[in-house]
Amino acid sequence: MQRLFETKSLGNLTLANRFIFPPIKTAYGTPKGNVTDRHLTYYRQIAENGPGLLIIEPVSVTAEGKEHPKQLCIHLPESVDELKKIVNVIHAESRLACLHLNHAGAAANPKATGVSPKAPSAMTCPTTGAASEPLTEPEIGAIVDGYRSAAEKAVSAGFDAIEVQGGHGYLLSQFLNGKINQRTDRYGQNRLLFAQEVLAAVKAGALDLPCILRISGSEMSPDFGIGTEDLASLLKLAATTGIRAVHVGMGSACFSPPWYFHHASLPEKPQMDALAWVRAQTDLPLIAAGRMGRMDRAIQVIDEKLADLVALGRPLISDPDLIEKWQSGRPDEVTYCGYCLQGCLHRVKNGEPIGCNVNPEIGQPELEKSAHPLKVLVAGGGPAGMSAALYLARRGHRVTLAEKENQLGGQFNLAWQAPGKQKMRDGLDNLASCVKANAEAVLTGRAVDTDLVGDIRPDLLVWATGAHQNVPDIQGLDSQYTMTSLEYFSGAKPVSM
Repeated sequence: MQRLFETKSLGNLTLANRFIFPPIKTAYGTPKGNVTDRHLTYYRQIAENGPGLLIIEPVSVTAEGKEHPKQLCIHLPESVDELKKIVNVIHAESRLACLHLNHAGAAANPKATGVSPKAPSAMTCPTTGAASEPLTEPEIGAIVDGYRSAAEKAVSAGFDAIEVQGGHGYLLSQFLNGKINQRTDRYGQNRLLFAQEVLAAVKAGALDLPCILRISGSEMSPDFGIGTEDLASLLKLAATTGIRAVHVGMGSACFSPPWYFHHASLPEKPQMDALAWVRAQTDLPLIAAGRMGRMDRAIQVIDEKLADLVALGRPLISDPDLIEKWQSGRPDEVTYCGYCLQGCLHRVKNGEPIGCNVNPEIGQPELEKSAHPLKVLVAGGGPAGMSAALYLARRGHRVTLAEKENQLGGQFNLAWQAPGKQKMRDGLDNLASCVKANAEAVLTGRAVDTDLVGDIRPDLLVWATGAHQNVPDIQGLDSQYTMTSLEYFSGAKPVSM
């Protein structure tokens, strides 16, 4: 276990431990693409006693390569000064900062860019539904120049390393992929050419900063994903162009998003198989990414030499203190990520700032003790009620939480019973443990009524009794032959076979 917490070299850098924070979209940025105070709070939370290297959220190298309206940019005149704010916050916690460079290509969002996406060839990315236009050679040259300029700005902003996105179905991967790249010019005859030019441009601009290549070990899309032969050629190129590590994820933003974001319902074996395949192709240090938020799994990939470093993304959003708790022998105190993707991915996709179903404090200012503690009664023990109780208790209020059912969790207790979603229970269980440790009293099997309010006489009543299903008024829908998912998983309506 202690190997996880040893210092580790990466090029000319020495990392405090073997953990990496991977690039995760936050939607904290301004519409123009600049840094906000929430960025600084968020990265400070992750960096404090956290991973040795933090790779910040994807930064678009050109305006037309953006994925969402609040994505950070590096092509703006003020970009260096803006990004330096994040670097300074990370360095203040004695951690290293890495800039992640990307151009989304066909996955670019017209709502963010104002123009049609550009790709190697005409195609439509199912994620956006927008038809892409083929890039001209001058446009390709401008994108390559954008990578070079971005690398130079990374140096000026004080970043310690640079990561280039070469996988996940984005532009570099699109050029490599013979199922997508149907060009007849030199970029089609040699599909590796664009990657060669991009990596050379980044190396030229980065000076002596170590460069990392991000890839998908498998795009998990037989019909549209990049093939192993093309991926192997990219790994060989990485070894000959001074790349210092390969960051291995899964999936494609266009054709297999659940794998890209590692949803809880997906099996683990394909990811481990893909990681082993990449390990067999290259001697470069590997970073294992995707559902590594359990200590036994992190130890496994290191001990079996499948990877040299471990990426913890959403697990550190659900609990920024995870690494410190692991190292100090307190794994039971961790609020584990359930990989539900509701508060993180889905919020960002909807244009809202990143959040977390089990940690609403992420990106929020540190809680201050209240000067006037109140007696609080929270009605409802689902994720919202538990989070409210925990928040209030940490601020010094005297909190009683009452849940009408015999266990905490609310409707989330039904959600994780669906096939493939059992891991979503992890975060719920740890949230319940934290509430029990911090609240003055936790009552189960007790609904909040006027008698309970009269007994407790709270200064504040928080009503968090859960949502109601919106069942359409359709004739016959309430018959014995139909049921809602809640009725099925709760056993409220019997199933006859």
